[in-house]
Amino acid sequence: LLDEDGVSASREAFGAALATGENQLALRSGSVYRPVLGSGARAPVPGGSWDSTRAVLITGGLGWLGRITARHLVETHGVRQLVLMGRGAPGPDAERVIADLRDLGARVRTVACDAADREALAGALERLDRSGVRIGGVVHAAGFLEGGLLTDLTADDLERSLRPKADVALHLHELTAGWDLSAFVVYSSVASTLNSAGQGA
Repeated sequence: LLDEDGVSASREAFGAALATGENQLALRSGSVYRPVLGSGARAPVPGGSWDSTRAVLITGGLGWLGRITARHLVETHGVRQLVLMGRGAPGPDAERVIADLRDLGARVRTVACDAADREALAGALERLDRSGVRIGGVVHAAGFLEGGLLTDLTADDLERSLRPKADVALHLHELTAGWDLSAFVVYSSVASTLNSAGQGA
């Protein structure tokens, strides 16, 4: 994969770029760049980044990543109201985490909703608002994991993978744009960097 800026000096560096043997490169003004994964300085988190007076909505909140995030928000950031959204009812693992969160003093609501369905998501958010739940933060932890080779990928496969991640992120953004959120977090994947088999990201 070669990303080139169209500058003549970059075109002249094309041969040098190919000679590196790297599979991902960028050419900028004749210089060759490659992605590198390394440790970085941890960015400071402002103390008031999560509004503890309002609820945090976590899509995919009943799944593994959503449950870990919910616990982290309660234990580390003092969040006291959570809305855990999933496509169905909580399973046994989710029920245990919900009980633990309540023992820690959090008010936890669960909402069954396919957030990829924009109308269903809008309806769920409206019902929460009508019941007095004020959303102050959003964490989009939902996703769909299905392995396969790129050569076998169909349009349906791509749609099935993108709907719960990309479509929901857009729906959440559009539906909460005027809400003065203290945080809007979208989880992503490092599969393209770490090269997980069958996970081309």
